[in-house]
Amino acid sequence: MHKKLIIGTRGSELALWQAKFTQALLQKQNVESELKIIVTSGDKNQSWQNNFDKLEGKNFFTKEIEGALLNKEIDLAVHSFKDVATEEHSELIIAGYSQRHRPNDLMIIKKSHVDESQYLSIKQGAKVGTSSARRYCQLKALRPDVHIIPLRGNVPTRLNKLNSESYDAIILAAAGIERLQIDLAEYYIQPLPLHFFTPAAGQGIIAWQCRKDDTATTQIIHQISNEESTQLVKTERQITSFIGAGCSKPVGVTCIKHENDFQLYLSYSTDKEKTPALITIQGNNKDILAQNAIHLFQNINKQKKVLITKRLHSNSYLKKLTDYNLDITDISFIQTSAIENTTRLPNCNWIFFNSRNAVKYFFESGYKITNQQVACVGAQTALELGKHHTNIDFIGVSNDIEKIAEAFIPLCKNQIVLFPSSTTSLRSIGSFIQMYCNIIHFPIYQTVEQHHTLHKHFDSIIFTSPSNVRGFMHNNKISDNTKCIAIGLSTKAELVKQGLKEENIYLPIAFDEVAIAGVIFSL
Repeated sequence: MHKKLIIGTRGSELALWQAKFTQALLQKQNVESELKIIVTSGDKNQSWQNNFDKLEGKNFFTKEIEGALLNKEIDLAVHSFKDVATEEHSELIIAGYSQRHRPNDLMIIKKSHVDESQYLSIKQGAKVGTSSARRYCQLKALRPDVHIIPLRGNVPTRLNKLNSESYDAIILAAAGIERLQIDLAEYYIQPLPLHFFTPAAGQGIIAWQCRKDDTATTQIIHQISNEESTQLVKTERQITSFIGAGCSKPVGVTCIKHENDFQLYLSYSTDKEKTPALITIQGNNKDILAQNAIHLFQNINKQKKVLITKRLHSNSYLKKLTDYNLDITDISFIQTSAIENTTRLPNCNWIFFNSRNAVKYFFESGYKITNQQVACVGAQTALELGKHHTNIDFIGVSNDIEKIAEAFIPLCKNQIVLFPSSTTSLRSIGSFIQMYCNIIHFPIYQTVEQHHTLHKHFDSIIFTSPSNVRGFMHNNKISDNTKCIAIGLSTKAELVKQGLKEENIYLPIAFDEVAIAGVIFSL
């Protein structure tokens, strides 16, 4: 048996859960331990929570625990890693990391304030609670109409305040909810995707800290540490150390394992009132990913001339990025119009909308959803659909149509699925699911290519559909040093058909403007 370890921890429910979780891991190594509760600056002085200065990595919740380590009052400190300062004390070491819980943030919404026709499913002008400058910055960029109000306290306290005070929603880390096994059935839960709300470096990971000269404790912690988390946080901290996050800037950095590769997300702004620049990159070498992210960050304000082959709304996310020298031209190379259709809506179990135009012309043509279940592809289509129908049963969020089909198949087996579509639709989702259910393709609008001639060089061109590719290529050429972004695999396939090399075509991770921005800043 090793000596009994004294574990330093805060006294909140979540901190105690983390400390007891650590004790259980140590017990499996035949190591006894006891807890010592330490009150930190963040616990004693909550004045910082009256504004939006809660920046991760500023030692709010770790300084006194680290002091107890240095004074040898404890042998081991247990921290939420996102709270640990970017620059470590010279006499202390993070000896290991837990397996990562889900890193995402959640928006927890009172059901009376849900509006699925809006981004993030919360009503116009809602009051949202958070004291994180990072979350403030990310939320305001997407929903400038909401009122963000400081929110103090631990996880249960914040949930109590959602019920008892004037908040309509609050934002919390998913990891804390999962660890405390809190029942959220009375609320509407909106998971916030990583590319929308990139978490702080280390979110979802517990860090175990000890003295550098305490080799016995360090060796014990190595035995319970998770190797994958160790590698991921090394990548994340390499970036935040370079940027200087945790000082005054709202920054999110997250690296996750994705199939055989790693995906890295970076959200950066110099001020919480400024729309963050987003970088999303993927690769199989974490060190190279970090180096690439740092290089891209260094060039984040380099002028980029971008063409997108659709008209953008005045409140488009992409139009908010002019602070970063982004010059966007928006021209559609197609024109759509309804076709005269006197056919009644066929009997079906599901209606599947694969574009905003499909939604637009379905309802403009007078068709109605009665008792059918409803599916769609992407956040933009879901928003358009939410204006007409509040209950969406399935939303495909991948940039890979085949993966969306695979996720949908268990829901629609042996049923009838109707696809409102263009007369020139490629019918790609239907082709993947037709072995499992009956498919009805229901043309309700037509697409006509528009052959504009452009006399301007673009650093990047975003193609939003195969027909937009054909319309553009009729009178224009793509120069060798222009980067092409394709919204979906069918658009990518059309670019390849037009002579572009597959390796020179880039895909966003989802069908929305935030994901597109992540690719633009990554090229």
